[in-house]
Amino acid sequence: MKKIYLLFLIFNLVFATTFSFSPPEGKGKVGEKRTFQLEARYQHLPCLVGIKTVEITYENLLPVSVSEWESISPGRFRKIITVKLKKAGKGKIKVTHLCPIKESKGEAVITIEKRTFEEAHREAKDLLTDLFLGRPINLEDLKLTLKELLTDFPPPKDKKDFLAKARLILEEIEKIQNLTSQAIEGE
Repeated sequence: MKKIYLLFLIFNLVFATTFSFSPPEGKGKVGEKRTFQLEARYQHLPCLVGIKTVEITYENLLPVSVSEWESISPGRFRKIITVKLKKAGKGKIKVTHLCPIKESKGEAVITIEKRTFEEAHREAKDLLTDLFLGRPINLEDLKLTLKELLTDFPPPKDKKDFLAKARLILEEIEKIQNLTSQAIEGE
């Protein structure tokens, strides 16, 4: 009986809670959204601290929506996490569960590719249009997109190309001003 108890104790000391992500890794371009399912499984019951003490942190990702923990079965829980990819490089969702037995960790890794100027410009245009029309937007999305446009796309060596992009931005600003005027007149 002592051997069984000892094996049980050793197992619990090594594995307090296990985490798995579905998919375990991801890939996308800056500005895109990705959804992950996080599953937690207690390796010992009852858990002394509970599932709500799990900490989730994000690196190079902006959480868009995070569901509450859903109980799948005794000792198994699920959470749906949707994130927006912030900038080129690696992004991570990290989970940590602190309990008196052992700290448990898990992570999902996302490879984030740079997007084109046109893709970033389109998103900025859409966000600004929504803002001026009074539609709800995430200001953090707008801030990230504008910062990306200003820092990730250096001015071209060809002045004509630079002037063409500047004209494109000015045209978009004029369109936004016209839409704003129409919205105000429509009230």
